[in-house]
Amino acid sequence: MTKKTQYKLIIPIILISVIFVSGCINFSLLNINNILPELSNNIVEGDKLFNDGVILSNSKNYDAAEEKIGNSLSYFINAKNNIEELEKDLKNNNDTILNSYIFLLKQEVSYKENATDNLQTAIRFFLANDTSNGNKYVNNANKNMNNAIDIQKERNQIVIDNPEKFK
Repeated sequence: MTKKTQYKLIIPIILISVIFVSGCINFSLLNINNILPELSNNIVEGDKLFNDGVILSNSKNYDAAEEKIGNSLSYFINAKNNIEELEKDLKNNNDTILNSYIFLLKQEVSYKENATDNLQTAIRFFLANDTSNGNKYVNNANKNMNNAIDIQKERNQIVIDNPEKFK
C-alpha cells in the first residue's frame, strides 16, 4: 500500500471519528436538554404535593394527606432517576460549577425524598392513633425538608453567581 493510499484511508477515518464524537456530544447535550424540564417539573410537583399533604395532615385529614404524600414521593423518586440520567450524560464533564450544581441537586432531592417518606410514616402512625411515634416522624420530616431548603438556597446561589451557565 502506497503512502498516498494510506492517506486516502486515514483522512476519511479521521473525519468519520470526528463526526461520530461530535454526534455523541450533541446527543448528550440534547438528552440533557430533554431531561432538565422533566426534572424541574418533578421537583416542583413533588414540592407542591408535599405542601398539600402537610396542610391536610395538619387538619387531620390523614387519608387525603397520605394520597398527596404518596404522589409527592413518586415525583421525588422520578427526579432522583432524572438526576441519575444527567450524571451518566455528564460523567466526563470537567465543569466544576455544573458538577457542584448537580451534586447539590442530588442532595436536595434526597432530603426531600426522605422528608416525604418520614411524613408518610408519620401519617400511618396518626391513622393508628399513635401520636407519639407520629410526631417523631414529623420532626424527622421537618429536619429533612429544612436541610433540603438550605441546599436549594445554595443551588440557587450557584445559578445567580453564574448566569452565563444557567440561561
